[in-house]
Amino acid sequence: MARPQALSPGAFAHGALTLALLFSCAVSLRSIVLALGGREEFEPAVGRWFMLLVVLAGLSVVLGVGATVVHLRARRRGAPPPFRSLRAALNLCVLATLLYLIFGQPFQRQQFELWAGVACGSLPLWTLLEAQIARRTPPKLLRAIDVLLFNACLLLLTAEVGLRTCTWLWPSAFFTRTSQGAVEFMEQARRPEGEIHLGFPHNSGGHYDEEFRPRWDATGATGAAGRERIVVSIGDSFSLSLVPHHYHYTTVCERLLPGTRVHNMGAAAVGPPEYLLMLCEEALPLEPDLIVIGLFLGNDVGFAGYRSDPRDGFLRSWFDREAVFLFVLPQRIARLRQERRAIGLSDRAIGGVGGEAAASQRRIDDLDELEALLPWLHRPDLQGPGFSHRRYWDIELGRAVSICAEGEEEFAPLFRELEKIVRAAGSTPLAFLLIPDEFQVDDKVWAEVVARLPECELERDRAQRLVTAWLDARKVHYLDLLPRMRALETSTGGAHLYLPLNTHWSVGGNQVGGEALAELVRSMLDEER
Repeated sequence: MARPQALSPGAFAHGALTLALLFSCAVSLRSIVLALGGREEFEPAVGRWFMLLVVLAGLSVVLGVGATVVHLRARRRGAPPPFRSLRAALNLCVLATLLYLIFGQPFQRQQFELWAGVACGSLPLWTLLEAQIARRTPPKLLRAIDVLLFNACLLLLTAEVGLRTCTWLWPSAFFTRTSQGAVEFMEQARRPEGEIHLGFPHNSGGHYDEEFRPRWDATGATGAAGRERIVVSIGDSFSLSLVPHHYHYTTVCERLLPGTRVHNMGAAAVGPPEYLLMLCEEALPLEPDLIVIGLFLGNDVGFAGYRSDPRDGFLRSWFDREAVFLFVLPQRIARLRQERRAIGLSDRAIGGVGGEAAASQRRIDDLDELEALLPWLHRPDLQGPGFSHRRYWDIELGRAVSICAEGEEEFAPLFRELEKIVRAAGSTPLAFLLIPDEFQVDDKVWAEVVARLPECELERDRAQRLVTAWLDARKVHYLDLLPRMRALETSTGGAHLYLPLNTHWSVGGNQVGGEALAELVRSMLDEER
């Protein structure tokens, strides 16, 4: 019996080009069908170019069909393998992507669909014109252009894929992207087990606290129910904190409520989707008596990817400029260098605190030693700026526009995530601790925000008004920190509840937050009892 003949490289090349041409036809045709079938969505997204793009996509279909027919006929006549056309396919794909990343942003699904339909016409156009281009171009020049362009495109593609592989193998907060899902984003933000932060190690879950104990293993001091009560507090960088563990607001709460253990769960830069993930994957398995979500209204309204459609995850990860490492990392590195120059060399990270490096070498249980390394703990005026003035005001002004000036529809993504959190908690008691931004608390900061945004109509407490109304309508427990923090800041003439040019709580802010959390926990658990 004769052995089947192996597929030759030439036959493979012919088949691959045929499939590529048919694929380009299919993409172009699909874009036309989607655009005409959903014109009320596509036309506003694309604007006055709608009909032109539809016509160009139609031309791409015609070119694709024609190029496929021409190629199949040439193949039957014994044409040489189309290796150059296959290299051109890669080149055109990379170049079209670059053009979209430069000129087609921000990413919109409807806009992208039409762009893809038009861009797919470039391969069949090249296939039809290749012979004429080859005849009119000196062979050496054509070969040089072909090799240089192919290698450049291959290098760009390999670099992007390599960076993504590195982030998968070695997660780091430096490599976070807005297009990431909650699971990937959380893994990037989570700190390594045992990493010391201001004299205290992260636990095995990467959270800034002692090891968590589930309800059925709650030993030690007992509460009213005859055992230690378990509360899980979930949050973002306020959970990671910029004060030592002893002064953290969850630790303050524990000291005020003997017999209650408060598990501090969270990571920097996370938001409502990650809160939901931590609640389901980490908090609920502990069978706590209460779960409290620390909702920072400064940026949890406009959390990362809040405008994104989850169905666009794959496309956005490749065609959203904020998700492509070759665009993101150079900008990020440049901003970090600029920020370092602006605040000067120091022993802390950008957005960090003085003495952070010295206090993060080993565990420090002696408060006197810790306070000697961090003299600003009880004197916030001794702490240098966390950010440069420019970066700090960029942050605060961006947040002010997001929660004080934008329309109420901007809160819809947050409310969808909160609805998921409430449903996921089920029968486990759930409450929210509403954390205000500094400009909502400090009148001087607010006055500066108003002065810097004269064209905006700002409502300082809009976020609290809308979020509390949503929670009240669903009878969800919460405690709003804004009234007590603003009253304290006003009555003391500046209580320094936030670190200078930093946006995070000082020891004083954590003390107020801990007292409020204790009040919330006590009211809910005593109410249940």
